[in-house]
This record gives sequence, structure tokens and C-alpha cells, in this order.
Amino acid sequence: MYINSRLSSSMYTSADRTRNMYENMNGMSEMDALYGNEDLYTDISQIKSSKVNESSLTRSRSTQNSEDIQERLNYFDTESRITGMVYVNDIIIVASHSAGFCTGYDIHGKILWDITERLNGPFDVAAYTSDDRKEYLYITDPGRRYLSSDATIHVFKLRKNDRYSFEKRFTKNCDKPQGICVASSKVYVCEPRKNEVIEYTIRRNGTGQVLNKYGKGVLFLKQPSYVSVETGGSKIRLLISDKELGLKRVVLSERESNTSGWKSPKGEYFTPSKPCVCKNNVVVGNSTGQKLHFVNFQTRMLSHKEYEIENIFHSPVALAFESNQGYLIMACKDGHVVIYRTVDQVEMYEIIPEVKNDDPVYVNHYFPM
Repeated sequence: MYINSRLSSSMYTSADRTRNMYENMNGMSEMDALYGNEDLYTDISQIKSSKVNESSLTRSRSTQNSEDIQERLNYFDTESRITGMVYVNDIIIVASHSAGFCTGYDIHGKILWDITERLNGPFDVAAYTSDDRKEYLYITDPGRRYLSSDATIHVFKLRKNDRYSFEKRFTKNCDKPQGICVASSKVYVCEPRKNEVIEYTIRRNGTGQVLNKYGKGVLFLKQPSYVSVETGGSKIRLLISDKELGLKRVVLSERESNTSGWKSPKGEYFTPSKPCVCKNNVVVGNSTGQKLHFVNFQTRMLSHKEYEIENIFHSPVALAFESNQGYLIMACKDGHVVIYRTVDQVEMYEIIPEVKNDDPVYVNHYFPM
């Protein structure tokens, strides 16, 4: 068991925290229920410990409703409520809005470091590498629920000791920002209260300048909570998880605004998680249930497959994909991080027969035609 520096004087099991979640959610408003089982903000030393689940190091077959997931490799419990995640440099970085920190773990769940500096209630995190190979983290911080605090986007820089330190922050047009992603020197931030996604261009000093606002007209949004990016060629495609509208896929370019989307069938309560691109699919979780959805945005032929999560996990809020090893990483609202191995992609090639001496292409030399 690995115990980090956030060891609390009182230890609670995952079962206790899960039970408290459902007890505290009764009678609460929708906003309060999201983090209903959390304690109020306290000194960082009072946060509960994080430990590796010993059984997580053994591979386990999972209930397989989708051909895309092959097996569950391992999982661990962060013992803090997760709201955002990013995977960068072989490190799983999770954000906890209620606990007030970002934490880096290795693939087995060993805690590597904490970021608490300048943070009140970090919601989501994104990674960015500049043209001069400097590495940054961008963290949205909508502030604490019960205390007045400025909403900000924090910028942290990776140092030579493999730790991140506070660099800058920017607050332009920040009103309770939540989901965030970075691509092509631009930062995209969800603002649910404004029903829009704000596009910032990154200045040389690392801060952001408002470039565009999306949320009206063709790109209509109601309550965007998470955003990811899909790149291909010269196009940037935003993958926006809207609490009311489902998953929206938006092609951004100077003269183009093409949108497509997918939502769970009618009658099913569906709140999309932070999505990711996994091979040919966009994967999004149901943060109010126990399913992953694999959506393929083929031209004029959208397809969808489901994967049912094991009973010990629920409420995926953020997904990430590591292409080299084929890892699909799922962060759950109750603190669990689950690592799946995806099926290797098999490419098929058509064999074109060669024609010599004007012979027919499919001649059987043993039997005359």
C-alpha cells in the first residue's frame, strides 16, 4: 500500500464514501448533488490518503459488450472526487474540484506529486507543449462553492525536477470555467453559465487572449461541461460534452462550421463525460451511469457501440487514450481510475492479382475454363 502526504487522521473506505454520496444527494439541488458527498474545504493536510489497490496489478477479463476493449489491466482509488483528467508523459493527472488539488499518478496508481499552489477548486486540466519544447499544464479553477473567489485559468510549467510550478494565470472572460483542452497554440474552455466555449490564443508569455466564442448560431450550446480536440490534417475538431445536448463534434476553420452530434437514445438519462479519440472512435462515458459509448462519426453514416462498466465502477467523468500501448484510461467521479487495454487495430489490404502473358486474372491452371 502506498500512502501519500495527504494522510488524514480519520480513514474512510471507498464503500463509506460511496454510501455517503447517495445519502447526501437526497434533497439537494442539482449543482450540490454533483459533489454531495464532499466535506467542506479544509487544510490540505486533512485530505484523505491515496493508495494502490493490490489486486489492481493482476490482469482481469471484463464483461465485454464492445469489441474495442480487450481487457481491464488495473485500477486504483485516489480517494478523492475526480472532475477532470489528462494523460501526458506516462503520467495520469487528475483534478479534484472539491479537494482543491491536481495529482500525478503513474500507470499503476503510485502518487508522484501534488499541485496545490494557487488552486481553490481545480475542475479540469490540459497539457500543452510549446514550439520551443516547454511543457505546461492549463487548469480551470471555477473557485470554491461556498466561498467567494475569482474564477481563473492557471498555467503551470514543468521544471527539470519533473515537478510543475505556478507560472501565470488569466481571468479574461472566466466565469466558472470547467472543461479545458489545448491544441495548435489555442486553449478551449467550457463556460456552462454562459452556454459557450471560449477559444483563447496563447501569447508568448503563456497567458490567453480571447479569439472566438462558440455557442450561438450553427454551434448552439446549452450547458457545455467538457471539451476535447480531434486533429487531422489542417482541421481542428472540437468534441464538446453538453449536459443537455449530448456529444457535439464541431469542425473549426476560417470559413467552415460543420457540426454533428450524438445523444443516448430517448428514455435514457445521459450526461456525457470528457471524451477522447480512441483509434477511429470518439469515446464518451455516461457520468450518471455505467457505460462507455464508442461513436464513429463516419460521413453520413454515424455508428455507435456500447461498453458496460463493471459494477464496482460507475460515473466516468473523463477519458484519455494512450496510443502506443493502446491504453484507454477512465477516471470516475468517486475517485477510481481504471486502465483498459484496447484491441489492436488490424489493417486489411486487398491483394491485386498480376496479369502476365494476357492470361485471364482468375485462371485455374488445373482445370480448363
